[in-house]
Amino acid sequence: MLRDLVENHVKQCGRSLFIFDEVDKMPPGLLDVVNPYLENYEQLNGVDYRKAIFIFISNVGSPLIFDTTLKYFQNGVPRESITLKHIESIIEKAAQETENQLEVKETTETNNSASYLDIMLSYDTDGHMNTSLYDKRDDVNFSITNFPLLISNIPSSPAYGVFISQLIRYARASTKYTDFVLRARRLADKLLSQGYVCDRLTSSLRKFYGRYGELVIHYDVPLSRMVNDILS
Repeated sequence: MLRDLVENHVKQCGRSLFIFDEVDKMPPGLLDVVNPYLENYEQLNGVDYRKAIFIFISNVGSPLIFDTTLKYFQNGVPRESITLKHIESIIEKAAQETENQLEVKETTETNNSASYLDIMLSYDTDGHMNTSLYDKRDDVNFSITNFPLLISNIPSSPAYGVFISQLIRYARASTKYTDFVLRARRLADKLLSQGYVCDRLTSSLRKFYGRYGELVIHYDVPLSRMVNDILS
């Protein structure tokens, strides 16, 4: 999927910029996928990657860099005068001494913690990339209470506000209207089963459409259809 992402973007724009943050937390071997694009090949499968820019950001060696910067500061050396030459050896040493620096990190301590949300990428037959939201709370074996029951002491207005906040999240993550509706309808069914009132959910959906219409304008769907698709 990463290979497809890089190749599709460079095909559309030869000067594409790719930023990989926290590469020290990436699974081992993941960045090997982009190695061919960093070599000085004229073309790979008919595409020139030499004008594309790849930036890799890592926290490896940051404690040593901080200590070194502090020492320079204490000796009266301005931070601006510190060059790559001063810290290059420090970074190399830190990289060599760091074991499993590309080890996958746990996102939660227990299954009862807040879920980690992933964006899933997919491509249409015409090559357009789409995004949709994957939520571990939808896994059958993932035990977590998604939303409070209305019989609790939580005021009803904030409880219905949960619906709006989730719609915002779904709209930002889903490029296709069908993915957005699937997520929103599943959420609405769950809330209705917990005692939420359909009329109040409809009102909340209308508020979402009115206040955050820019998030769903690309779906080109009127409010009436959206209400029908999600709450019918």
